[in-house]
Amino acid sequence: MRKFGESVKGSGITARVAELCVAEFADLCAVYLRGNGPSAVAAASRDPERFEPLLTIPRDDSYADVFRSAGITTLLEEPILLAGRVVGTVVVGLTASRRLTQANRRSLALMCLILSDAVDQTEQLSLHYHVSKRLQQAMLPATLTNVDGLRIDAAYRPATSESDVGGDWYDTFDIGDGTIGISIGDVVGHGLEATVAMSEVRSAIRATAGTTASPSLLLTRVDELMSMQGIGMATAIAGFYDPRSGVLRYASAGHPAPALLQPSGSALFMPAGGLLLGLGFSKPGEDITITLAPGATVFLYTDGLLEYGRDVLAGEQMLLAALERLDVADRHYAEALHAILFNGNLANADDCATLAIHRGKDNASALERFTYSSIPQCATLAREALRNFSERFISGRERRFEVLTAVGEAVANAIEHGENQDGSVFEIEARVRSDTLLVEIRNHGHWRPFTPRVDRGRGLQIMRAYANNLEISSAQEETRVRMIFT
Repeated sequence: MRKFGESVKGSGITARVAELCVAEFADLCAVYLRGNGPSAVAAASRDPERFEPLLTIPRDDSYADVFRSAGITTLLEEPILLAGRVVGTVVVGLTASRRLTQANRRSLALMCLILSDAVDQTEQLSLHYHVSKRLQQAMLPATLTNVDGLRIDAAYRPATSESDVGGDWYDTFDIGDGTIGISIGDVVGHGLEATVAMSEVRSAIRATAGTTASPSLLLTRVDELMSMQGIGMATAIAGFYDPRSGVLRYASAGHPAPALLQPSGSALFMPAGGLLLGLGFSKPGEDITITLAPGATVFLYTDGLLEYGRDVLAGEQMLLAALERLDVADRHYAEALHAILFNGNLANADDCATLAIHRGKDNASALERFTYSSIPQCATLAREALRNFSERFISGRERRFEVLTAVGEAVANAIEHGENQDGSVFEIEARVRSDTLLVEIRNHGHWRPFTPRVDRGRGLQIMRAYANNLEISSAQEETRVRMIFT
């Protein structure tokens, strides 16, 4: 326990050793480590006013004379040894009023042994850090897949703590039919072992991607492989992107939800879910299908982007706010996002990998087709995509509101009364001919009867009120809603 008047410099185990020496028998104690320069990395003194200046002088040929001239009559140096080599020195000083006993010497020798172990662990950790960092950066793809009308960029930021680096990855690759495979993930754990496991998981996703068109089945097979081989656990998102249609299909295994930056500049989170890979009995989340509107950007990232210096919920809100501040003219979305969130601060507690997929506005036309999973979260995504389309072709704010309201009702019905199975989707086709807008919503399965309620049942009335023409055809396999707006 530190006594009144004691002064301690430094932190960690070296500072604790200096503090213990002063508390038990010495007037001052300084710890020097080779590789850290001639000054003490930690020091403590019983009388700060008298001895504090001594703790800041470099340990050179004349330092002992300076100590003695200040009243230190006993000066003891105990080496810190590592594999037979001197890696540092602990210096203790006593005034004439104190006597150094054999018990004090044994205590000092024991503390130097403890320091030797600590230095050894630090060196091993530093080696792991640098090897893991170099290995991880070498394993990240040097180039990313890019085709006309599509821009993909990524950014990686290693943890500043030597114990926290390793395990995060991003990847893109050609499937072979014009489709682009994507993956991002984070292996549980840190260090060299996590980096090696990351490489195995990433490679397993690549190898499995050509065997199935279902992202959730892909992750299921990777989960089984990881469990059988004892690779460990990881969160991940894997999927397929079709640059021709703008359709992204993906599945999540306990990974943070992707974020979508709309052409309007608003940002929102996309569906996610599932359990970690490597458990051997877990089923990753279902297949999610969305269509990127021309000018939209999807951001996939690891949890280091959310947990940097804040709680996750606050991090999610800061992420959405940062996305809405992005300069859309910047061709490096991922780097720009990191610059906003980290704001020049070099200390981040965890690795962070970010992958951005941007669909160019050149894909915009008078005919757009959108496909979405039949889940409530996709209703907002569909409305936003249609809003972007309507702002290009429909004049008048009030008329755009009517179109979006009518289409929103049709989408809600498609989700509620559709096939209602994992992986089921609904489709929207929007076409402009002269001054006429045609919108068709298709879902699998027929609309099921529902019991009228006071707060429900007005969807058809709204669609009829706002559309100039409304046609509904519902069969056992498919339901179509066709609306014409003039």
